[in-house]
Amino acid sequence: MDHRGYAWALIPALAVGLFAVSLYGYNEHTKRSAAVSQVELGYQTIYHNVSYDADEMQDALRRAEVTTQTLTINRELRSAAQHAALAARASGSLPISVQSHPLTAFFHDVETRCTQLMDLHAAATPLTPSERSDLSTMASDATRVEQQLRTIQRSGFRGSYPLTNFVKFGASAVNASPLAKQFTKMNQTVSSLRATHQAVYLKSFAADRDPVHDEPSLASVGSVISSQQAIARATSFVGGTVGKNPYVAAYGTGSAHPFYLVTFHPSGPQSSPLYVSVFQHGGYVFEMAREGFSGGTGTSVADGRSIAKQFLWQHGFPSVTLVESDAYHGQIFTKFAPLRQGVPLENQTILVTVAQGARRVTHYDASAYFEAEPYRGTFTPKITAQDAVKAFSAGVKTAHAQLVVCAPHGDDPRLAYRFFAMRGTNTYIVDVDAQNGRVLAIAKQTKL
Repeated sequence: MDHRGYAWALIPALAVGLFAVSLYGYNEHTKRSAAVSQVELGYQTIYHNVSYDADEMQDALRRAEVTTQTLTINRELRSAAQHAALAARASGSLPISVQSHPLTAFFHDVETRCTQLMDLHAAATPLTPSERSDLSTMASDATRVEQQLRTIQRSGFRGSYPLTNFVKFGASAVNASPLAKQFTKMNQTVSSLRATHQAVYLKSFAADRDPVHDEPSLASVGSVISSQQAIARATSFVGGTVGKNPYVAAYGTGSAHPFYLVTFHPSGPQSSPLYVSVFQHGGYVFEMAREGFSGGTGTSVADGRSIAKQFLWQHGFPSVTLVESDAYHGQIFTKFAPLRQGVPLENQTILVTVAQGARRVTHYDASAYFEAEPYRGTFTPKITAQDAVKAFSAGVKTAHAQLVVCAPHGDDPRLAYRFFAMRGTNTYIVDVDAQNGRVLAIAKQTKL
């Protein structure tokens, strides 16, 4: 399971929950300040996501350096490519005037080179000395870039709304600020690395197979809707009277999944806000966050599951199965997977949070459902669950084998047997490919 935890979602959706901060004061000046504060927090969160994925990318590259086993190297290269793609996408959601084009290009360089290496060694042939040297160069470069990002993260975000100043005034008006200087230094470092190591990042090979293009997700297809259409979709989603004059803003311009954030005050300007996010392509509502209903008691976990499942049924998800649930701090957290032909699509899980005191949904996140690559394969396995057990070592006890669709390490979705595996006092969730018996992923079981 992703160690970032229950609340983690694919990048464009991350802004919503963290935009949900209280609005203090209700005169015009205070409302404007609160709105700016929300946007600033969102931009800083996006930047932190860039730093996080850059760190994960360089960790994966470093892990790939320490072994000669091609299967392990390919697994780490997949992880590095995945985090590079996430970092590139998040960096494209920063204010236009501070978007680091050299940085985004560097992430794309790493993703492309990792994909090339995986493609060349899909048959588990060993890397050549030259390729291992390229891998070390990428790891070293990634470490330097990650250090630059962390330096800005530690010392750059000071003063009043540093990133929103770039939105309001543009880079030219704030180019003397410490933050602007650090962005400039980072861009110079990244540009120098890319120029020095062109032979690593810009290689092409006649032996390369034609690239396999991922099928587009629901979040990237369909007609582009207007901001007013987004308000209409959001209003229909939450139902009833949600207040007049909703505020709408566009985010993620230039990224893979741009979206609108619609803010309502259901009971007037002094009420707790309600946030709804709508993809610009297709107009799907992928996240909702409601303030003012945290805490309390009175709702059991079982009742919370029922409330969450009913909510999903009302909003277009008639066939789902519970994956996990837990309760703490007055909230019941649930995770559901949609079903196709009775098989849970674990790569498209939907998160729903229910307030125990209010008995109502306070957070809904279906970003993984809409952003995932659709599964087009068969639901008929080639091997049995008994055959899949052969992948485990002696002394490992297995239970609850279930067919699922998963996307391990950001790869294409696959049909797999999911096991609970026990060895000693440790319990793991293990996915075994239902077509060839290969272990796809092993995760130590943790709470949501």
